[in-house]
Amino acid sequence: MADSDFWKNLAEQFRALDPSGMLRADWDYIVNSGNVDQWQIKGADRSIRVRFEALARRAGSAIAEALQKDPLFIWLADVKATGPHFEFGPYVIEKHVDGTDGPQHQLGTLNNLCIASAERCSEYESYALESEFREKQKNDPRNWSPLRSQYEAFKGIGQLVSAPHERIPESFVRDVLAKQYGVRPDEVTWKQIAFEVSGLLCQYPAIQVVPTPPAQEVDRFLHKEDPSEPQRAEPIAAQINRLRRECNWTEEQLAEKVGVTTRTVQRHLAEDSTPYARHIATYERVFSKQLEREVVIRKMS
Repeated sequence: MADSDFWKNLAEQFRALDPSGMLRADWDYIVNSGNVDQWQIKGADRSIRVRFEALARRAGSAIAEALQKDPLFIWLADVKATGPHFEFGPYVIEKHVDGTDGPQHQLGTLNNLCIASAERCSEYESYALESEFREKQKNDPRNWSPLRSQYEAFKGIGQLVSAPHERIPESFVRDVLAKQYGVRPDEVTWKQIAFEVSGLLCQYPAIQVVPTPPAQEVDRFLHKEDPSEPQRAEPIAAQINRLRRECNWTEEQLAEKVGVTTRTVQRHLAEDSTPYARHIATYERVFSKQLEREVVIRKMS
């Protein structure tokens, strides 16, 4: 089936072709013959008839499953069967030369031919719009089932590693998703980023999310610091707190995940005490599991 724009454009052309409504199609069917209906276009000058037939053949070609007959006749039969503009005429019986009855003809007329065709095109436009809307809804991630959402994200993540890559800054993605989810940019999780970015893969073959550099690197670039100067490492407490916010966990939830008391976590976050190596390893493990990426907490030298 053609799209809605095709039918809308065709309807406009039909309406503009014969505003007077003079064009008609006379129908002739031989009863019980099994023959194809016969049509004759009448009621307007030749130029209008020729242009109508071209438009009607275009319409008939769009609805025909197989072009076994003239698409003009396919279109006329469709308009006859569905619209209010067709009127049955009389039965006419042919007479043989010997005076016996010959074939019986059922006659009829399809009036206001261009208007009738335009109305039928508008109906097809409506069907096409409904179909396009359903297709759009089906492809909208907001209407996916949880299983499809996760599967599409899974497929998308797999495609992120293929080349060539479109490069998109992590900071840009976070800012956009923060507004979408109503959270702060640092509260957007990598799982959310992966899911949303995978939705772009229908337009782009592969996408690489470029990580946002740590604040001290941006500082060094903006102020043109000497790269030979040693960089100040991000404190362990700041790393843990940043990862906690990225996971959208409270201090109590983090303590439960790590298997320590809330007070212990609070002391780690406040730099009142330095976590033992086993605590750092546990932090790395629970953050990696939640964020679905490898997390390494860097120790200060």
